[in-house]
Amino acid sequence: MSIISEQPADLVLMDTPNRQKTRRIELKYLVSHQQAEVLRRWAMERMMPDPFASETGDCSYQITSLYLDTPDFDIFHRQGDRVRGKYRLRRYGTESLIWLETKRKSGSVVRKRRTCIPECDISGRLLEPDGTTEPSPAEPIPAVLNRNAPTAQWDGEWFRHLIHQHSLRPATVICYRRFAMAADSPRGPIRLTIDDQIQSQPESDWCIPNVSSNRPNLLPDGQILELKFTDVLPPLFRHLLLDNPLDLTAFSKYRAGLASQIPVVNTDELS
Repeated sequence: MSIISEQPADLVLMDTPNRQKTRRIELKYLVSHQQAEVLRRWAMERMMPDPFASETGDCSYQITSLYLDTPDFDIFHRQGDRVRGKYRLRRYGTESLIWLETKRKSGSVVRKRRTCIPECDISGRLLEPDGTTEPSPAEPIPAVLNRNAPTAQWDGEWFRHLIHQHSLRPATVICYRRFAMAADSPRGPIRLTIDDQIQSQPESDWCIPNVSSNRPNLLPDGQILELKFTDVLPPLFRHLLLDNPLDLTAFSKYRAGLASQIPVVNTDELS
C-alpha cells in the first residue's frame, strides 16, 4: 500500500485555464472480484455517481478507446523519447461524441489533455492533411468580419497535429465497464473508479465501436481500482486504504490488449 505524503513534491503544469501548478494524482490497484464488490458498496455509501454514471442503475457505463501508436509501435515498446504517453480516441457508452485524449504519467502524477468532437469529425477533419482544416460549410458566417480577430481554429487541431507529427495510426481497441463515483474535497473533486470486463479487439481503421466486443477478459481474475485526486491523498481515500490494504499495480490496458494480439511478446513489457 502506498499513501501520498503531504510533503511538497515536484509539480506538474496541468492543462487548466488558469495554468496553476498542481499535481493530479492517480493511484491504481489490482483487486479481486470480491474486493471490488466491497469497494463498490463502500463508495456508494459515501460518494455520488460521476456525470457519466448518474443515469445508470449500477453507477457504471461502457468505455471504448481506440489507441494510437507509431508504425513501429514505439509507444508499446517504449522506444526513444520522440513520442511518449498515450494517444487515444474515446467513446462513453453509445454516444456520438468522441473525446480526443493525450495522457502522460510520471510515477502517479498525471498530465492529461482532452477535447470533445462529433464523431463525423473523425473522417471530416481529424484525418485531413495537417494544417488544412477549414470551417464546415454548415457553420454560420458572421455578418461582420473583424480582420484583427484571431482565426477560429477547430477544437481538435492540436490532436490532429500530433497524429501527423508522430505518424500515429490505430493500434488496438480497448473496451471495458467502469464503475465511477465522485465527491468533493478541500483540494477539489476526487474520483473512484473500478474497471472490469476489460476486452481488446484488433483496430478497424479509425472506427470506435459502440458495443462490447464479447472477447476474452484481459483480467479474468481481477479488476482495476483507481483513486484520482489533486496534490494530497484526501481523508476519505486515506481511510479507505487504511481499512483495505491494497497493492499498487502498473497494469496497462493498452499494453495488455495489444500484447494479446501479438504472437510473441515479452511479459515484462505489460506494465
